[in-house]
Amino acid sequence: MDTSSSLYGYPRLANLMSVVSETRIFRKFNEVALLNILRLQAELQDMEGELASIIVADRTSGNDVRRECSLEFKLMRDFLETEDVEQQSLQYEQIEEMGRKLHEYNQAISDFLQLQHALPPAQRDLDFLRKWLDRPDGGNAFLRDREKKTWTQDHDGDFMLLSSRQVQIDPFTSLLKGILLDIYHRVWGHRKHDQTDYREYGEKKLARVSTVIVTVLASALPAMTVLVLYFVKRLLVRIGLIIVFTSLFSLALAIFTTADKVNIFTATATFAAVEVVFVGSTDAGLRNST
Repeated sequence: MDTSSSLYGYPRLANLMSVVSETRIFRKFNEVALLNILRLQAELQDMEGELASIIVADRTSGNDVRRECSLEFKLMRDFLETEDVEQQSLQYEQIEEMGRKLHEYNQAISDFLQLQHALPPAQRDLDFLRKWLDRPDGGNAFLRDREKKTWTQDHDGDFMLLSSRQVQIDPFTSLLKGILLDIYHRVWGHRKHDQTDYREYGEKKLARVSTVIVTVLASALPAMTVLVLYFVKRLLVRIGLIIVFTSLFSLALAIFTTADKVNIFTATATFAAVEVVFVGSTDAGLRNST
């Protein structure tokens, strides 16, 4: 589909979403999904009670065939549609209906759990979509009636981003794609001089920039720590610097990586141990030289 101004309404919105992946924002309808699960659960609960009543009725019917239905599914099935009303058992039909309802119930739960793993949209992308929908050169406020409320703030927390990239983004990359990219776009960036009304920057390029910065920092921070500690002679000052550099190291892990708390704690403890060993060895060397 082209990007000409002839597109209007939902086709124009679909065109935007097809080009700018960050705008593929949809509602999960969590409340409705949970209400549906509750409905199915209540129906199954009721059907389970009905089955128990049928089983009791068969057992106390005084009919030999109906009393045996709970012991054999073939017998239960054969006497479901018998012309003899006294021998007719509804157990098999009830179990079949419960099976279909149970499948619907399990599918609803599975769908709900799957949606909970979907990435939430970035707030800046959600704000952009809302503004685009109202802009004359964007959606031109085409939404009507109840559909106007689809992307409103009333539903914050109920949105998901349709993206094949289901990975956690570290805070620095998020900052790079947000505020830092805005600054770059205003100062050095460019807009495509075509009929589109949005900017576009390659995900791979942004990821490469983030990787380069993190790689340089990862190699520079330990080297800088060793260099500073080498030139500082007073032990008390060295200990203070160890505290400072260790704190900076743990902060860098939290900002520039997606490591969890356990891995951050382990890496920080290892880094601190290396610093202590270095200070101890150089301090012993200084004493021996004097």
